[in-house]
Amino acid sequence: MQSAWTKGLKGPEKAERIKEVSSFRTAFEELTKVIRGNLKKKDAVRDYTDGWVERQIATNEYNAAIDDLLRLIHLNRKED
Repeated sequence: MQSAWTKGLKGPEKAERIKEVSSFRTAFEELTKVIRGNLKKKDAVRDYTDGWVERQIATNEYNAAIDDLLRLIHLNRKED
């Protein structure tokens, strides 16, 4: 589980939050399937005409956002 779920919490509050987030596991697993089925990663830019750098940056950011979201809702993994 990512520490973002318990950031700033200590003791019983942190334990309660972990329990609460863990109870969302089934929903997160279904959400993961939806995300993987509907949000496809974009391929690298192969057209090097004007503006290709900006298009590649946008592609990289889009792909990173998908990875970040999936990492956040995957509760079995430790932080990368």
